[in-house]
Amino acid sequence: TFEEFDKEKTKLKGELTAELDSAKVKVSDLFTKTIYKNHFYGNSYTKILEEIDNVTKEDVIASYREILNNSQKTAAIAGDVDFDLIDKYLGQDIPEAKEAVSLIPIPQPLEQEYTEIIKEDANQAQILQGWRVPTIGDDEYPVIMLLNIILGASGLSSRLFLELREKKGLAYTVRTAYETHKKSAVFSIYIGTEPSNIQTSIDGFKEEIEKIKTIPVSEEELKNAVNNLIGKQQYVTETNGQQANMMAYYSIMGKPFDYQAEIIEKLHKVTPKDLLDCANKYFTDDYILSVIKP
Repeated sequence: TFEEFDKEKTKLKGELTAELDSAKVKVSDLFTKTIYKNHFYGNSYTKILEEIDNVTKEDVIASYREILNNSQKTAAIAGDVDFDLIDKYLGQDIPEAKEAVSLIPIPQPLEQEYTEIIKEDANQAQILQGWRVPTIGDDEYPVIMLLNIILGASGLSSRLFLELREKKGLAYTVRTAYETHKKSAVFSIYIGTEPSNIQTSIDGFKEEIEKIKTIPVSEEELKNAVNNLIGKQQYVTETNGQQANMMAYYSIMGKPFDYQAEIIEKLHKVTPKDLLDCANKYFTDDYILSVIKP
């Protein structure tokens, strides 16, 4: 009913508003809608809140039917099952896959931009800096995965953690992330720090990026990064449910179900020069820097 629809809309608005009360969520929201400005991928919480009152019950029903009837379907199954029987029953309910037509364009080239929000009740400053990079399936995908591990996604052993937290004491949390979509991806650096340390932290980002662009990674550090990443890949595919989820994701992204094995094979072939070349190619001055501070 329309009354129930309005209740759900009000509930969602309240939940999103509550989420945005977190400075960490707020900087992520600001960063996302900036790095993907005027693009589907930039539909952050604040963008949703700006548009949600224009969405009608009929819009939701039409979208649901479009997804159900006209979207490409993927079924991924892992475990000790009779696949012939599964195929028989799925074949009755899921029509032969047709070529999917993507309506999402490739984002426009990025230009450097600084965005800032003052949040008076924030205890810390939140900083996110990021670049657009190739996504899953690209030849440089495994290389960027390893850059992510080396710089900030391997916890206590990552460069940014050691330099900015352990040596300089700038933050409790500092990390990198590599977030992929079908048409684009983002490599980002995040830190939560004292407001007085904002410029020092940004300078620290710049220093570590400059190192990865100019000094070749040692064979030992590269080997450790490969082992770390393969370990993470295996950890998130231990159960049948995790394996099925991963296979479905690869399929949706246009890759074969066994794409993980291909990635692992390619990781072993990455060289220090590959890392150096990739860092120089993508860690340019065309980045987004977003800051939330009190």
